[in-house]
Amino acid sequence: MDTTITTPLGNLSVLFDLALKDGQIVGTAKQGEDVVSLDNLQFAGNQLKWSMKVTKPLRLSLKFCVNIEKNKMYGEAKAGLLPTSKVTGHRDLLTEESRHEKND
Repeated sequence: MDTTITTPLGNLSVLFDLALKDGQIVGTAKQGEDVVSLDNLQFAGNQLKWSMKVTKPLRLSLKFCVNIEKNKMYGEAKAGLLPTSKVTGHRDLLTEESRHEKND
């Protein structure tokens, strides 16, 4: 999912890759050349929660809570005492299809 995180330091463009593996949701987040794993993924109804650790632009532990509706995602990310950041994203079906074709 192509995602924008609106932070106090400005907007961050992040590509989230979510998948099912052995019945579990797994994922990564990519910003620029940095890729980090998503931890503690929990999906209930249309709500997805996870945590992740980043080192850029600051070293932070983030907690996400988003709602997913069809090909859109919206919610929040929280990092300790910092203000909550808005999260919005969408899945580009053409990009998803071409990525899967490369892996087949």
